[in-house]
Amino acid sequence: AFVVHGHDGLDEISTAAKTDVLRLVDGEITKAEFQPNDFGVRRVTLADLSGGDPAENLTITRAILSGEQGPRTDVALVNACPAIVASGLAQGFGDAMTLAMSAIESGAAMGVVDAAVSFSRSA
Repeated sequence: AFVVHGHDGLDEISTAAKTDVLRLVDGEITKAEFQPNDFGVRRVTLADLSGGDPAENLTITRAILSGEQGPRTDVALVNACPAIVASGLAQGFGDAMTLAMSAIESGAAMGVVDAAVSFSRSA
């Protein structure tokens, strides 16, 4: 399990500031601090990450999952890392970034979203 806090106030890994990360494994808590460049992404401003109303956020999400490059995609990728590591699919954030990028590039990430939308409409 992970708990993360961006020094800019985000309750997620930030690409606009350093981020504190606590990890719980087998009853042991470890603490680390990450900078955006630790993930191979550039530091941006919070304005670069901002969304909008639900329709705009849907457009942004679809752009990210379609492989559009940019700060919003970068922050989505780095925030996928803790879940990928916690699931056991990767040992560290570097490998997790590779898996997250592959999921977008292959269309697998968009496929999961499309399946969830289809399911919710049929329920």
